[in-house]
Amino acid sequence: MFQVSNLNREDAEAIADIHAMSLEEAWSADAIRATIDQDASICLGIQTGDVWSAFLILLPAVDDVELATIAVHPDARGQGMARFLMMEAMAHARQAGFQRMLLEVAADNDAAISLYQSLGFGVDGTRPGYYSRKHAARVDARLMSINLCV
Repeated sequence: MFQVSNLNREDAEAIADIHAMSLEEAWSADAIRATIDQDASICLGIQTGDVWSAFLILLPAVDDVELATIAVHPDARGQGMARFLMMEAMAHARQAGFQRMLLEVAADNDAAISLYQSLGFGVDGTRPGYYSRKHAARVDARLMSINLCV
């Protein structure tokens, strides 16, 4: 359906733009470049033509891997790119020998929570007031995980 590719440091500006369109506290291009440069990071994206449409970054933590961030360009939403990327990332992490995938998501992000639950992630807990909002009260983070061992 979609073609998933590894991100390169040259992609950091375009990825940072998608992140800024998607999250209030977006990563800078320098932060994305630094993450891509880490040997252990897993940085995947989907291109439409020659333009990046979606990406995610996984960071290893011993036997687990953490979804550090995921974003889809506003013009590409609703096409299943986030689901496809997550499924690819889970397969990649499983093949690399990771036991679990962890993530945190804003408790008010119903679309993301629904996606993660549909992929088999369960809620492990909450971090009260973890996310700040420019024009609203702080929002809890939902901690979620999935066992990658089958």
